[in-house]
Amino acid sequence: GQGVAFRVRSPALDDIRATIATHFHGALTAQDSAGWRGHVTIQNKVRPTEAKALLDQLLKEFRPRRLGLAALALHRYLGGPWQRLGRFAFRGT
Repeated sequence: GQGVAFRVRSPALDDIRATIATHFHGALTAQDSAGWRGHVTIQNKVRPTEAKALLDQLLKEFRPRRLGLAALALHRYLGGPWQRLGRFAFRGT
């Protein structure tokens, strides 16, 4: 498509997201209600040829590995910029 992302597979993270989504049921956007596929965005909103070139380059050396998460951050989208509202550290971090 028009970007590159790496999928994040984590049942624990999926559970956290589901809990948050349940809490905010009725207040989520259509995009946020449509489903969840955890990922790390590398590149977004570029020409498909540009995205394919980067993906091809990254896949030459990319190897899946463990990913550590220290916290969740909360932001509000303001039509372009994002406003940071808070950071919530996991226990032990």
